[in-house]
Amino acid sequence: LVSSGVTHVYGGHGGALVPLVNAVVDNPNLTWVCTRNEANASLMAAAHAKLTGNLACVMATSGPGATNLTTGLMDAALDRVAVIAVTGLKPRAGMHYSEFQDVDQSRLFAAGGINPSTDVPAPEALAPLLRDAISTAMTRRTCVHLAIPVDVQAAPSPIQSEFCAANANLRIAPTHVDPETLDAVAKHLPALRGAGGFRRIVIAAGLRAVGAGRAITRLAEMLHAPIIYRLDAKGVVDETHPLAFGVVGVHGKPGLEAAASIISTSELVLSLGVDDNTLLLCNLAGLQIRPMIEFEPDACAVVTRYKADFTVIGNIGDACDGLADRLATMLPQHGEPGEPGEPGEPG
Repeated sequence: LVSSGVTHVYGGHGGALVPLVNAVVDNPNLTWVCTRNEANASLMAAAHAKLTGNLACVMATSGPGATNLTTGLMDAALDRVAVIAVTGLKPRAGMHYSEFQDVDQSRLFAAGGINPSTDVPAPEALAPLLRDAISTAMTRRTCVHLAIPVDVQAAPSPIQSEFCAANANLRIAPTHVDPETLDAVAKHLPALRGAGGFRRIVIAAGLRAVGAGRAITRLAEMLHAPIIYRLDAKGVVDETHPLAFGVVGVHGKPGLEAAASIISTSELVLSLGVDDNTLLLCNLAGLQIRPMIEFEPDACAVVTRYKADFTVIGNIGDACDGLADRLATMLPQHGEPGEPGEPGEPG
């Protein structure tokens, strides 16, 4: 866990988890955060993954300890953040015929869409199963689950050294944004200009755009485009800025009406790290009716549900700055004919 970037382990204690909790507490690189209820622990882990972008970990004992994790694990899976849940199980010799906390936890979580969700059958299987679970969580940005019997936890560790590709996520993300793609996008955007300035372009920011607020605002000002954002990206830009129009979606009140109006009249969506673009692109029948240019930090984040005119891969802040730099050399300067309205006025 430590070699994969985990710094905090959230969870509740219990008899089927004692060896694991002891190992966490004894590790100087981990902070054990014990909660009164495992539901809180799972939500903390999901929030940790969202706020840091790193792998988060939650642990719970068998039976009700594990079942209490459900809401937080589903939140992590639906919001596509990397979380690994580790639950304890009763000793292998007592499983499936005695009633005390004999819950099939792996099937429970798998039924909710947590994949992989599996039991560890023996100490020798722990390393490869843990390796594969961590890999899946980090590359697919999802929640995974391992259930480890307490006697497996207490057995001598078969892991002698680091065994997983701990820095694989760094290799997934490109070191720079493809300049040819940015050139193509920059040439495409001025073609959307009309006699009154840009046609209606809207910039939508999601969780993976967090940290790129300055660059997003700069691009929005150049395009005179309103900025809306999903709930998980609230605060990505200064919400007092005249181009910031609030959260879109069911949690968007009181900005829902303005954000919804902007979407319904838009003619192009710049989607910056948004996980689900349905509200931005589709009609009430769920069919795409608006074109999109998507920006994602790496190819693993690209979802092919909707057609994109262009897909820009790389650091979203760098991509926005690169696009703004190119547009600055192509668009009329202040006061020249054909310039859209003053900054702060959506085109």
